[in-house]
Amino acid sequence: MKNVIILAMAIAIEASICAQEAMIKPQKAEEILACYFDVHLFSAQYGLAKVVTTGSDATKGEYEVEWLYNSHATEKGKRAWTKHVITKFHPAEIVELKTGMVVMFGSANKMTRGIVKEVLPHKGVVILEWFHAPGEAVHTAEASVNNIIIIDEPKMTDPRKKS
Repeated sequence: MKNVIILAMAIAIEASICAQEAMIKPQKAEEILACYFDVHLFSAQYGLAKVVTTGSDATKGEYEVEWLYNSHATEKGKRAWTKHVITKFHPAEIVELKTGMVVMFGSANKMTRGIVKEVLPHKGVVILEWFHAPGEAVHTAEASVNNIIIIDEPKMTDPRKKS
């Protein structure tokens, strides 16, 4: 029981920090969102990173990045290679958000993909769906528009929908 209470407190603290961190700022030319955890899942975790080496044929499409924040799996200033990147993005404005859009939500050190389920403009809040993989349990999260990023490149769609 004690472990359950500690876990619940940790989750509440993390949620509170994400809600308070209105950190989403316009993208700088050298910045991308790079995947650092669970790359094979829709719920993979991304962090803000600086491009050291751009993905190319010579690097087999991998980007060398330098992490700009600490997370449970990254350390500020450390470098890594990844193919899973979001190269262009911008802070969301409530009027841009449409049901079914794939967006990023969270904070600079931990973002994940979500699908807009409902926009509540009067609250500045968006209800998002997220899941680990198509066919698995769908969860919902409420996020401030200040903690949402619009993905410009590469284009992403809901993997549950057939093209």
